[in-house]
Amino acid sequence: MANDTETTEEERTMTGELCRIVYRNDNNFLIGSFQGPAGMFTAIGSIINPQVNMEYALTGEWQDTSKYGQQFKFSRYQSVQPVDANGIFKYIVRTCKFVGSTVGNRLLDAYGDQTLVIMKTDPDRVAMETPGITLERAKEIQKTLIDNEQNESVMVELEALLDVQGMRKSLAGELIHAFGNNAGDVVRGNPYTLTHFHGIGFALADRVALNLEYPRDGIERKKAATVHAMGEVVKEGSIWIDKPGLVEKVRELIQISKLEEGVEALLEDETMVEVDGDVAFTPLANDETMVAEMLAALEVSV
Repeated sequence: MANDTETTEEERTMTGELCRIVYRNDNNFLIGSFQGPAGMFTAIGSIINPQVNMEYALTGEWQDTSKYGQQFKFSRYQSVQPVDANGIFKYIVRTCKFVGSTVGNRLLDAYGDQTLVIMKTDPDRVAMETPGITLERAKEIQKTLIDNEQNESVMVELEALLDVQGMRKSLAGELIHAFGNNAGDVVRGNPYTLTHFHGIGFALADRVALNLEYPRDGIERKKAATVHAMGEVVKEGSIWIDKPGLVEKVRELIQISKLEEGVEALLEDETMVEVDGDVAFTPLANDETMVAEMLAALEVSV
């Protein structure tokens, strides 16, 4: 087992260089082989834009599996920025488009241990002093390096925002994939956006919202509670429900005033539709109308 530094009785931090990406999907989930101070180990978790030969500090816990043996399951990570010439060279060659071995050596020869700082802060200088790097390329390299830093910062931010029991650890990566560096602002602005992601229902999103002191009578909370209540109606086998009945179901979920505002807001943005005082999700109502029209056409043809 690689050397580690304990953080809690269960959690610990493992430091290692990513040697091989065994598996990776579009939601940033990764299975990787890492080289730690005391040997190789396998780690699983989410890393945005993982880089082979990059060193990472992974925080999580060991788990034993009957099929794959011992693995380190991490929930948080941070890249360890290289400080020596060899580490910087491997990082920029692996991470930066347009930087191969020749250009990488030129950059290290020119800037030494300040290479990363200069590449991130002074693309004009890099372009002027480095054969093979135009100003356009230098600015694209700068953006790549800054984006990597910002993504990691957002990941740390989201881990704190989503720190409620039952929350999926992979959600932070999915939010960054969907919203980029604005993911934290999106969650703070409307925590109920979380309900659009697989496995995140109203209850979990509501815990996040209340932790963030989102107004208990806020319109997004009313809308999310209404959608949840309407979803329960559908699960029970009905598409339609009268508006007072729906409001009462929402009241059982959140005991606040003016709950009809949530229903009206969903009707206004066409998430729901109203017919003769009854309401339904618009797509389901449309499907029902289409089926009825098809059946009527069949009856006429017969």
